Amino acid sequence: MKKFRRYVSLFVMALLSCLVLTGCSAGSTINTTLTINNDLSGTRVMEVAIDDSVFSESFTGTMQDLNAVIESNGPAELTYTYSEDTGIKTYRFELGFSSVEDYQSKVNTLLGEGYTVSVQKSDSIWATGV
Repeated sequence: MKKFRRYVSLFVMALLSCLVLTGCSAGSTINTTLTINNDLSGTRVMEVAIDDSVFSESFTGTMQDLNAVIESNGPAELTYTYSEDTGIKTYRFELGFSSVEDYQSKVNTLLGEGYTVSVQKSDSIWATGV
């Protein structure tokens, strides 16, 4: 039993070390937020932050080149803005929708596959509070 605990402890320590090292070396982040209004309209916002070192390692062109690629190949359903601040380039993509059906249609257009979107409102005490 002691050997088993020792191996599990070593495995967990190695896994945590890998996660920490990976997290420290991450030069870009992707965050997404879905906001749904009471009338079931809303927005999906995706923010992509890219460190200058990752950009220079991964892309051989300039920012103007990348923006041109996004402009020419980006779907009409997405709007985007670009900002730059102290070594970090940030893209903000926004997908607005007027209903769940509109959202599903736009997601399927973007991804090219048949995804199903379902929205559920929870009435539990954990969701609504006391």
